[in-house]
Amino acid sequence: MCHTTGKFIAVVLTAGLLGLPAGLSAKQRWGADLIVTRLDGSQASGELITVKPGSLLLLDAAGHDENIALAEIVSVRIVRKSKAGLFAGLGGAAGAIGGIIWGSADPELQDQGGVLLGIGIFGGSAALAGLALGAVKGIDTTFVIADEPEATVQAYWRKLQAYSREGRLKGRPTQLTAPRSRRQPPAAPSVPPPPLAAPAERRPSRWDLKLSGQGHFGTMSGSSFGDASFRVLGETGSGQGPHDATFRQWNSSGSNGFAGLALGLRYFWRERLAVEIELFDLGSSTSGVEGELRYVSAADSLTYTSYFYRNLRARFTGLLAGLAFRSARPTAFRRHILEFGAAAGPTLVRGIGAPFNPEGIPNPMGQTVILSGRAQAAYDFYLYQSLSLGAFAGFRFMGTTITGISASGIEPFFEEGIPGVDANMHLTEIFFPDLPVRASGLYWGLRLGFRL
Repeated sequence: MCHTTGKFIAVVLTAGLLGLPAGLSAKQRWGADLIVTRLDGSQASGELITVKPGSLLLLDAAGHDENIALAEIVSVRIVRKSKAGLFAGLGGAAGAIGGIIWGSADPELQDQGGVLLGIGIFGGSAALAGLALGAVKGIDTTFVIADEPEATVQAYWRKLQAYSREGRLKGRPTQLTAPRSRRQPPAAPSVPPPPLAAPAERRPSRWDLKLSGQGHFGTMSGSSFGDASFRVLGETGSGQGPHDATFRQWNSSGSNGFAGLALGLRYFWRERLAVEIELFDLGSSTSGVEGELRYVSAADSLTYTSYFYRNLRARFTGLLAGLAFRSARPTAFRRHILEFGAAAGPTLVRGIGAPFNPEGIPNPMGQTVILSGRAQAAYDFYLYQSLSLGAFAGFRFMGTTITGISASGIEPFFEEGIPGVDANMHLTEIFFPDLPVRASGLYWGLRLGFRL
């Protein structure tokens, strides 16, 4: 690597370190920062020192401790510091180094500013990815205590213990300094807290709504199909037909990009098992049909040919029903959820398209209803207990043959072996008894979830 490249790396590393948050050098507080909302609407905030069976002990910014009884708490919020700057700085520095290596590896790229281009592309992309990841990591966690079942509250309490100063320093040979109290109550015998009154149990929402955008991993296959025929309505006698024709079709199960939308509604009748319905609309199948139309004219006994080619598209609109299984119910402390599901149902398949010109033969069109299905796996990250972002991938079963399709329009015919400008324009009708439609294959997508 040249001396100039070494200087670039040094500059990038220095810039990355300067871009890191100043808080890295500050004294770290061991316990998490909490904001506790009481039943009367007041709030208390501070570092979580310890979690007791019936209360939380906080240390505020002034160094005073405050004991908050569990029976007084409505909700607890764990305040997280944003790591967007840190992650963006680290990602940008690492990406820029990779860009420098990429740009300096090829002498031709160096002459064209490849190093700067690599820093911009790799460093910028990595910085944006780090910024997004750091922002997600910095989202506060909020959970409700009031009206929750006792088992749920106790689970939250156990999780909170790991966020306390006591929990994080457990096993460390560190001597904790007792916090200064606002008031020094007289010594009293230890009395266990009174048992909590059984609250009215409020079950978590069982309804879940998912809006997803989908794409496909396109696959191409070719096939020939016969039994097609055409008639030249401008001819007379035997020249009019019908004449046999064989066409070749190139099928694609979908594009590699965006293909359509889906809306799913699930009801979790068990904590991990749900019944679901999904309404989707996908333009996920394209194909090309090509063939040569050949006939002998009764008027001059000459053979005339015309080359027929059309791009076809099929649209799928369906309603599926099935089952979904998730790894766990999302909670304030459980945000990463895996899900597996399968569904099947009726799907309307219809051809869509347009003619090449106002007088040409339009694309063959038709429609039918088929039974389709899909199996997929998904990952959801819950930003909040009622809002999630996710990604999924799966395999979709969709394929059929549309029958009884015909199309007619003006088609040019040339004398065989003598292609030229002058063509006989005839009104022509083509029959496709069987037109295959292929759309099965792998698909992927992103989705936005709402707990209703």
